[in-house]
Amino acid sequence: MLLIDGETVPDPNDNCQICKCDVGSVKCHSVSCPAVSCTNPIQDGCCPSCAGCDYRGNRYKNYTVIDDADRCRTCVCQSGNVKCVANPCPPVTCEHPHFGQCCDECTNCLYKGVLYRDGQKFPDPN
Repeated sequence: MLLIDGETVPDPNDNCQICKCDVGSVKCHSVSCPAVSCTNPIQDGCCPSCAGCDYRGNRYKNYTVIDDADRCRTCVCQSGNVKCVANPCPPVTCEHPHFGQCCDECTNCLYKGVLYRDGQKFPDPN
């Protein structure tokens, strides 16, 4: 390939390099990538991009819903950032709930105004 002095071309063997003819010799350097403002950019070609998210080893498109590993949250890829919110918890019906994996849980059962232990068998009060 014949280059004119000052002409720049991509390196034919590495598209992340730019080569320039400089007074009869070719000098190559890495492509300059613009800074990205997202926290989970994808590597798109030579430069990172906020067109999706790389999150926990997986690539997601923008606005994809991501199930979080702990199942207590739902996450969404938004312009290279992963935003997570806690999944809603059902209301508890006991007086003394304990915290389970994600939400408060009852170990007792309230049935027709009577409190029973979890797993306890009892006759129907009617």
